[in-house]
Amino acid sequence: MLRGTPEHTGFTPAEIQAPFQLSWAVAIEEERIGTAVEPIVYDGRLYLSTQAGNLYGLNATNGNPE
Repeated sequence: MLRGTPEHTGFTPAEIQAPFQLSWAVAIEEERIGTAVEPIVYDGRLYLSTQAGNLYGLNATNGNPE
């Protein structure tokens, strides 16, 4: 669901605790990922679109392509 609720508020009741740390990062050659991208996480995968219109599915735990 876009932004977490039918009202599209972006709110989630989940509580997250600091400290935060980067778990993984990925570079996709010859692709640009805009600053307004809204990745989708579903069933252990992170789906990400690029400015060229391509869609990538990555393992949400380690960033490996799937």
